[in-house]
Amino acid sequence: MKKYIGSLQEKTPELLTDELLLSHVRHLHYLEKTGALLLCGPLKDSNQAFQLLQADSLLEAQLLFFSDPFIQKGYYRNCVIHELVEANSENHFLISAPELIGRL
Repeated sequence: MKKYIGSLQEKTPELLTDELLLSHVRHLHYLEKTGALLLCGPLKDSNQAFQLLQADSLLEAQLLFFSDPFIQKGYYRNCVIHELVEANSENHFLISAPELIGRL
């Protein structure tokens, strides 16, 4: 599965209601239960939040991400999702040149 980072920006706090918040959390529970949600949360001292999702395709990730009630109801006005190219020790943090890998 591929990983995707969804960015939620431009919060409109005046739209937040208890029902909207509960709908959003129910959606996150669903994503977590299905294994699609790996991590989520707001950024401290910012009006942004992120969701780290896993899905088979960008289209699937978009469908999951954009079905969030926070997005559907306009609580966050600017929302985008991108595929993450994961860099880790197993892929040498994306270094592919053998001569450089040997110098790590």
